[in-house]
Amino acid sequence: MITTKFCPKIFLLLFNVLVFFSSCDDIFVTKKEYTETSRPPVSDSISVHDDYTSLESDYEARATFQYNEMSNPNDKIRGWQGCPSIGIKNNKIFVAWYGGEKGELPGNYIVLSISENMGQTWLPNKLLISPSENSLRMIDPSFWNDKFNDLNLTWTKTEGVWDFGAGGVWKVKIREVNNEIQITKPIRLFNGVMNVKPTILGTDNSTIIFPVSAWNLGVFDEKGNYIVSKDYNGAYIYNGYYNGKGELIGPSFFSKINLNNSIRSYDEHMIVALDENYLICMLRTTDGIYTTKSFDGGKSWETPIKYNDLGPTTSSRFFFGKLKSGNLLFVLNNSLTRNKLTAFLSTDNGKTWPYKLLLDSREVSYPDVAQNEEGEICVVYDRSRPYFGEILFLKFTEEDIITGNINNLTPRVISKLK
Repeated sequence: MITTKFCPKIFLLLFNVLVFFSSCDDIFVTKKEYTETSRPPVSDSISVHDDYTSLESDYEARATFQYNEMSNPNDKIRGWQGCPSIGIKNNKIFVAWYGGEKGELPGNYIVLSISENMGQTWLPNKLLISPSENSLRMIDPSFWNDKFNDLNLTWTKTEGVWDFGAGGVWKVKIREVNNEIQITKPIRLFNGVMNVKPTILGTDNSTIIFPVSAWNLGVFDEKGNYIVSKDYNGAYIYNGYYNGKGELIGPSFFSKINLNNSIRSYDEHMIVALDENYLICMLRTTDGIYTTKSFDGGKSWETPIKYNDLGPTTSSRFFFGKLKSGNLLFVLNNSLTRNKLTAFLSTDNGKTWPYKLLLDSREVSYPDVAQNEEGEICVVYDRSRPYFGEILFLKFTEEDIITGNINNLTPRVISKLK
């Protein structure tokens, strides 16, 4: 006898013979209509949701939100933390990372701290985003500003240690008012994982492309739709845009970067737009950093090749982006291991990188970058996640990179375990 709770899955498996789920749109697309280079139908619009509150929980996101809470979720000791992201809004710096009791395990939660004086001091635990169930993890936060300069925070929710991205990427807008954090209602963007900043395109900044990764999904997503393994594996680009009402349309599948699976790692690809059509993408692989280009706005990509212009690189997340000046910034481990965190500056759209500055020679990783209103470069990164558990902050200028000035390179500790 088949129990009732398994009937929906059996039905969906049978139904999947004819159709499969395109995770980007949260809708079904027939195999006849879908190809790797075609764009599936655009999903419904996502409202701007500008109703900011001190939300305490959200049933759909299966998340709880705690403010100015000095205790860890469930009063457990924090024995691991890392993978930070940085954002700036109204001259305040927001930094988020994720932590847990022992490592990357169920129960992981997101921690947020704020600096109101450009990194001199930090207010701890301004917000904790924790799972409402012990089997869940909240991981991989990422800050980014949209075309309205609203600060967005995204994260990945996963069932168990890893559910292949079926839990999806979630988003809120976030701000601080009268020393209190306020957020909007969480919105689910798509399946997969994204722990880097998306890229804004278009003359009016209305188009946004999201670098999303997936690994052989063969599971049911939260809506009960079955995701076929062979159809969802790789480094993807999702595309969305803001309409005249300020609504985000999509995001939906746009293209795939055909990276050889033998060297795939966590992708963590970042994209720089030199113009509306010419895009450069850098990807993390087991063989260091690889690069590819698009000349049609991201619809298609060249075969990725190893990036050797900066010397040795390792398999770790990096930052690759365009500064307010128009110059390009690359922050990475300039080594075969996770040490020698170095900033490189290009003034000719990445053709050459004549300027570099060693930021931290120790074993550190996972840099992320934001610029303040004065154009100063603000960097966060982590050190020794299970031991020191340090979340570190540096601030410097383009001129510091050009002149090799190290006088400003004293890391400030935002948070640490020991």
